[in-house]
Amino acid sequence: MSLINSNRKEDVKPLKSASLSDLEKSSISEKKENKKATAKTKQGRKTTLSIDSHIKNMLQVMVWLGDAPNQKEGFSVAINAYYDNLTQDKKNMFDMMLKQLNSHD
Repeated sequence: MSLINSNRKEDVKPLKSASLSDLEKSSISEKKENKKATAKTKQGRKTTLSIDSHIKNMLQVMVWLGDAPNQKEGFSVAINAYYDNLTQDKKNMFDMMLKQLNSHD
């Protein structure tokens, strides 16, 4: 008697079986998860920005005044205020340029 056959039962069957429809369902759920992950990364990759202490202090004042929850969000508040004050032509140009820059990320 060989070692290979000594531990096997005669009637070996898998615990679970899969069909083609199971693979299709799995593929659909993976695509949904990929779309969710893509949506999360649309914000962009993290980067580093060097600022001088005056700008940092201005962001801190925004936090103290309650205009931003933290210094990082202070940038978003400032950018949104800037964008809101643009003329419609400049908003269109801004959007077009931003879309172009984001497509390269």
